[in-house]
Amino acid sequence: MSKIKMNATTCDLVSVLKLDDIKMLQQINSPALTIRDKDGNCIFKLLAAGYDSVTADACTFSQKDMEGYAVMSFPIDTTKGQAEIYEDLYRRIGSVKGYLDQIEPVAVSAVQTESERKAAFIAELTGTQTETAAAE
Repeated sequence: MSKIKMNATTCDLVSVLKLDDIKMLQQINSPALTIRDKDGNCIFKLLAAGYDSVTADACTFSQKDMEGYAVMSFPIDTTKGQAEIYEDLYRRIGSVKGYLDQIEPVAVSAVQTESERKAAFIAELTGTQTETAAAE
């Protein structure tokens, strides 16, 4: 699940996905980054691009923390009281965090699957398949 971290002037939304993994899934398995309704219409999608953005139906990450995890920072209006700050942050990122928490388990699994496919592909290219893989 994504995390929320607060400091004196910003609130950071940190994904369990690395920014590079989001970019990779966008290219080869974009459905893993999308929530759809029963009719197949997109309700929400996770993206990586050159700018941070939050809309009613998408969250776009552009930054990563020191470990590579996707992170988005929201400024805090320090002139407001604590209750107002929390209410403001909830309005701005509450639903996004909820959608992100739904997408992340599927996306993490998709990243693992793609990593395994890539390893098998490279092993086949280089002729370094394991005995088990070669026997199949």
